[in-house]
Amino acid sequence: LEVYNAKCGQRRKIIELLQYHLPELIQRTAERTLHKERPDCFKILSVGSGPGKTDLEALKIIKEELCKSEHCSEIKLYNRAIEPNEYSCRVYKAAIENLPTPLNDHLTEIEICQQTFQVYMEDQKEPIKKFNIVHFLHSLYYVDFEQALTHCFENELCDEGAVVCVIDGNDLLYCISKLRKERQGIVSESYERSEKIIKIANDNGWKHEIYSQEYSIDVTDVFDEKSSEGNLLLDFFTHTLNFRETADKQLLEDLLALIKDNSTLKDGKLLGDKSESPLLHLMNYLRVRNTCRDKAIVQQL
Repeated sequence: LEVYNAKCGQRRKIIELLQYHLPELIQRTAERTLHKERPDCFKILSVGSGPGKTDLEALKIIKEELCKSEHCSEIKLYNRAIEPNEYSCRVYKAAIENLPTPLNDHLTEIEICQQTFQVYMEDQKEPIKKFNIVHFLHSLYYVDFEQALTHCFENELCDEGAVVCVIDGNDLLYCISKLRKERQGIVSESYERSEKIIKIANDNGWKHEIYSQEYSIDVTDVFDEKSSEGNLLLDFFTHTLNFRETADKQLLEDLLALIKDNSTLKDGKLLGDKSESPLLHLMNYLRVRNTCRDKAIVQQL
């Protein structure tokens, strides 16, 4: 993952777009909430937080934006992180001990839950906390899309809350994943991930807008069998340890051909297609009561 991030700067790209789009969402969410009540806490649920690097950047953006509001400058910030990987949780906990400004104050609280989101959903029969923001930053792949989003809207979000999703688009990684599934005998969906999420949103009547971004990933080293970074990148692409050494020869050849076909030679480097769509998938949630059931009116910003 670290090699992958170094080759394409994905983490930096995510942060840049959060910096660009998140402030307006936070302002709207805070204003709508304050119009109804005076909450003492702004709550965020992070699903698949990893070691917390992106989490803390998102929290910093949220904190700075809340501080701009006259009524939110002293509001408490609570972040619950769901992460099953033990190592990532340890790294995250270590980072909390040295929080960067402006998070290093008594108004910031971070809770880390080492468990899968599936287990979390099963345990949360009657959630005590309701969240203003729920975000899936490249973590929605590891859960059932519809189940996870529906659970968040029905059980996790407060009135006027929002869901933020960042996922890969129809790029090189998507093509590699599709090839792997075909070789494993897994029938691919008739539409890609982002299209599936959009279909779910449409089926549920959730309004949405899509923000996408295209950039590139340096795959030059993948074609050098002696390159340690190239081999690590192959392992990341395929979710397989020592893929070049253990994979079927024909699969390896087909995979390298696919990578080459989806890349462009520029300045002596082979750059693979990289995109994220919807890069920022935001949905505002407004619960409307009637005598039969709750209706969800959702707007993605």
